[in-house]
Amino acid sequence: MLIEIALKSSYFHQIAICDDHLMSIKVPRFVKRTPQSLTQFSNWKASELLSWLLCYSIPILKGVLDTNYYSHYCLLVVGLHILLGDKITQQSLDLAEHCLQQFYLKYSELYGIESTTMNVHLLSHLVMYTRAWGPLWTTSCFPLEGMNGVLRKHFHGTREIPLQLANNFAMLHLLPQLQYKQLTKTMMKGRSAAPVYVIGANVQDSLSTDELDKMKEYCHSELQVDYDKEMSAVTLHSRAIVNGTMYHSTLYNCKATKRNNYTVAYQMDEQVQFGTVKSFLSLTIASKTSPVILCAIKPLRPHQSRAATTISSMEVNAYLLKTFKYVSEKDEFIYIEAERLISLCVSITVQEKQLQCVVLPPNGYEFIN
Repeated sequence: MLIEIALKSSYFHQIAICDDHLMSIKVPRFVKRTPQSLTQFSNWKASELLSWLLCYSIPILKGVLDTNYYSHYCLLVVGLHILLGDKITQQSLDLAEHCLQQFYLKYSELYGIESTTMNVHLLSHLVMYTRAWGPLWTTSCFPLEGMNGVLRKHFHGTREIPLQLANNFAMLHLLPQLQYKQLTKTMMKGRSAAPVYVIGANVQDSLSTDELDKMKEYCHSELQVDYDKEMSAVTLHSRAIVNGTMYHSTLYNCKATKRNNYTVAYQMDEQVQFGTVKSFLSLTIASKTSPVILCAIKPLRPHQSRAATTISSMEVNAYLLKTFKYVSEKDEFIYIEAERLISLCVSITVQEKQLQCVVLPPNGYEFIN
């Protein structure tokens, strides 16, 4: 509704700029649908509206939507982002309650009393339900609607529909076991059962002098391994699976040109950092029983000048800065162990495509990698 009001009003301008940013987004695998033009928003599915709200809209509307409306809209995004999180503290619940109450109270002032529908009013009660029942994704209708779609594909014709559903649903439950057995025989053959492993053929490439020097330094300082004496083999790979999530590198030649599965969040010095995966390396070391999987990362540097916002509330401002990180690529790379990868991220180009805004999904349950 907010999009419809904005598109028809004077306080939303430069829609072509917004569309340019929106249509250039290469989404990761956990975003099921690639972005559509704002002019086609009436055809958007619920999941597309959710992606717009939680990921795309804040960086795209900054500097385009008038300041009062942008600040007001940020209250909605922060409130719902908190309530959809997988870990919600009492302090963050209080912040979400403040945001949604302020959004509701100011809505009629900005958009008119005729636009203040029951759905807008219900936003003011979401924190109460979250306190009673937990994060919003635990009571989301998306899984139920999705299961209706699954069930609809498991019967044909009009005879004995309950029996068809029972038989096919039982087979559906057996498929993961069959899939695991098949993967064990084929893809997983000869690989470690560890939570990290490379997939696909070796990349036919060699390490540059700079890469080799950094590799030796990393092995000595982090792995306590003498590269020249103990290294048996180093192979490059374009993809890896880490804790059940598949990550790509920029080496991976993929037909899915509208997907970005290489912008990631990773753990470094007890902080969450962001970067672009260059490649994965499998190291066979004489003193270790299984290969060590490393990830070559180009770090993304925080861009402080873009980070400043127009939100008056310090708490809301701090949450926005933590959730929507404006970054630029460093002209360097580092090695990390692949286990340090946390999640794929949504990456959005902004400011004449000189900067990126990286966004982590609010939870790892509704947004399945």
